[in-house]
Amino acid sequence: GNVPVDIDTYLGEGLREMGCTDPYEALDLVLEQTGLMEPGYQIAMIGEMLASIMDHLREIAALMLFHPRRDVRNAVAALLAHAKGETISPETLKRLIIVRNWFPPEIRKELDTAISNARRARVECAPLKENTLHSVAATTIDGAGAQSFWISVGAKRRFDLCNILWKQGTGVIDTFIHRLPSAKGVDHFLAGLPDVMCFANVDPAYIDKVISHALAIG
Repeated sequence: GNVPVDIDTYLGEGLREMGCTDPYEALDLVLEQTGLMEPGYQIAMIGEMLASIMDHLREIAALMLFHPRRDVRNAVAALLAHAKGETISPETLKRLIIVRNWFPPEIRKELDTAISNARRARVECAPLKENTLHSVAATTIDGAGAQSFWISVGAKRRFDLCNILWKQGTGVIDTFIHRLPSAKGVDHFLAGLPDVMCFANVDPAYIDKVISHALAIG
């Protein structure tokens, strides 16, 4: 069905009043409010967001590619493929290029169309941050089928230690980022984790494969 509200006024201004400028935080807020509604309503709302004049609403809509429901994820990919190229922001174009390999072929095909449309519309891809990969580690898969990744990137006095937790049969459960002042800080943090958390360095390609699998199941 149609969304019975003005999405720019209701959602765009609402997020602005809350001071929510980070699209990932906004995604969490929107999913908290709408994630249990009928899929058709959610898809219609995402379509309205993609048609918004507000860049940040269109960026949030594109991040719905990570929606917990597979049918919504598939619909978002189709909406992106059919959107005018110029509606895809430079940041969204960058994100689509980064994540395309994580998705199954049917979604990847739609994302490739969206990327091509944006390039034809001469959308400039936002630059990647020049972060140096410091370390990539993975815990052993525990008895419940869960596994954590610890990925650190950065240089000099700014390091981000990123954690991704996924579980077999469920998919990605949680993610968070710790900001640390140095490579020594990263090593000290990891050394301070409980001894029961056994982990080892892994190849970055392993992370790509597992994230792809985790997104496919949820």
